[in-house]
Amino acid sequence: GDVAAGWLGVGPGGQLWEEEDSVTSLVPKLKRLRLRPSLGQLRLQREADEAAAAVSGLPEVRICVQPEQLRAAIVIDRGDGLVPCVHLELSFPQQYPHRPPKVLQVAPDEILPFWKYDGRCIQLPRLAERSWSSALGIADIIWDLLQGAAEARGIEADIGEMASSDAVYAQFGL
Repeated sequence: GDVAAGWLGVGPGGQLWEEEDSVTSLVPKLKRLRLRPSLGQLRLQREADEAAAAVSGLPEVRICVQPEQLRAAIVIDRGDGLVPCVHLELSFPQQYPHRPPKVLQVAPDEILPFWKYDGRCIQLPRLAERSWSSALGIADIIWDLLQGAAEARGIEADIGEMASSDAVYAQFGL
């Protein structure tokens, strides 16, 4: 192109390019970049399978991981009516696994005595910025949620006993 057709610039390799050409050529490159999954999305995809295997022996726990949206949903329902069915949503930051996710209690509306809260978010000790490790994942969060409920309620013969069984330790890789 000539100077009258548009602004001339020098590309990274020293080649000359026009502004119009550079913008139109960048669009497909940007689209390709956007289609590549992030490190967090790839990690969540792997963790989805691991977490599903970890909770397969726990019929009261259901999980749905959406790596593309950096989200996961967890439902804990003992089905006995004594403890309400709990719906939780995990939202993962763009920097996951280097930054911890947030655990939001969607239902029930009331605060449960099992966990500490900051608004609607459940505060688990290992989810604090200083305590978080990129080696932790969804299965660890589920474990902490179940342990917190068992310890706070003193249910040794229920979740506590189940959580201390060798099979569950093995499922959660502990």
